[in-house]
Amino acid sequence: MISRWFRMISVTVVLLLCIACSQTPKPLFSPLPLPEIPEMEMEGMDTYYRQAWSLLLSGKPDMALAELKQSRSSERVVYTGFGYVYLVKKNFPLSEKNFRKALSLAQDDLMAQSGLGLLYEMTGENEKAFTCFKAVKTQYPDNAWIEIRYDRLRILMTEAHVNKAEAEKNSGNKDAYLNELEKAQYYSPEMVEIAQKIAARYQETGHPEKAINAYRQLLRKDPHNEFYLETLAQIYETLNAYDNALILYRRLLDLKPNDPQIHRKAAQVKKAFDESNWPIELKGIFFKEQLNREDTAALIGLYFPSILKEPQRLIISDISGSFAFKDIIRVCASGIMDVRPDHRFDRFGLLSRGQSALILDRLIKLAKEQGRILDFQPVMGYKPPADIPSTHRDYQTITSLLSIGIIELDDSNQFHPMDPVRPDELINALKKIEMTMSFAGHEERDE
Repeated sequence: MISRWFRMISVTVVLLLCIACSQTPKPLFSPLPLPEIPEMEMEGMDTYYRQAWSLLLSGKPDMALAELKQSRSSERVVYTGFGYVYLVKKNFPLSEKNFRKALSLAQDDLMAQSGLGLLYEMTGENEKAFTCFKAVKTQYPDNAWIEIRYDRLRILMTEAHVNKAEAEKNSGNKDAYLNELEKAQYYSPEMVEIAQKIAARYQETGHPEKAINAYRQLLRKDPHNEFYLETLAQIYETLNAYDNALILYRRLLDLKPNDPQIHRKAAQVKKAFDESNWPIELKGIFFKEQLNREDTAALIGLYFPSILKEPQRLIISDISGSFAFKDIIRVCASGIMDVRPDHRFDRFGLLSRGQSALILDRLIKLAKEQGRILDFQPVMGYKPPADIPSTHRDYQTITSLLSIGIIELDDSNQFHPMDPVRPDELINALKKIEMTMSFAGHEERDE
């Protein structure tokens, strides 16, 4: 399966190479796949430099060096030119020295960074080469030449670590097997088969927290996968995290409403949840059809207690009898939820999906202000909502959350911002934020 994937990707790289070559009007005589000079760089290059580059592309590095020595282009540009000349001449130490001088003058220099990556690729230092091209690709995502170099290295490194992983597995070296899989995943995080093996290995070796994170990452790509949902629910159940397990079993029941085994497991978890020492009001939230503002404040207080601020001066007139009194005070003091101008919180008011998106966005911003690290992964194949125009006042907030999988669209690519939000929708979103949040190596709260 993995080898077939590599063959498919290799075909893609060949096609990209053909496209890149078809876009280059001049023949490339150099034995190296040198990049095209960006137009914005051309303005800072004199005649000598342009002639030097033309000679270099024609495979004449000595003549190019002579022209380059006469150039009066900027110091950074000349250093980069020398770097490429010595690269073609295979004088790697001198080439690296010149590229690094250019980068000391401008860290984001496309040509110098690309040259350094190409140098590492030629000298067999593929990890360093990949790091260079990954950084350049982030800055210049539409550059076909960079895309080709990046994809080639990504495939080579992934395949190498997958092969090492299989060898370690066959030798019975289970820790080394997992280590090689993790390295392969670094280069190809989109490969589901690698992610599945890592998740299963975490579970087998008694690392439930890592297994939870791995299966949640898989669920982002395939949110209706019954195996992921059930496995994750079982892990939560073993940790006595009945709130999480219950949410997942309810999602499974939506997918398989007539499955007696799922009904039985859900009933068992519900019984354990009912017998837990959670406040009755909090337990009740999980079984409601719609969520109100009081419930929302209680859930934020439950899952994110350490980032909420203590109130200084805050007057709220309608929460004296609320079970979530302290949580409401703290979420409002933290700027996550609002108090009306007349000092009412409107705790029984239903929360819409659009309003919940704004609350989640404020929560994420507050977490970052508090020094938390949030490692969100972009959704593969993301498409913006069909029912929210780009002129909508909350378009950027909603699409930002959708693009990282915190909130989701329905099957028809609609968000329905005015519809009431269901408890499981908000809880799932809060759990996704919680799972990605860390501070000095620790997650927000222990399960």
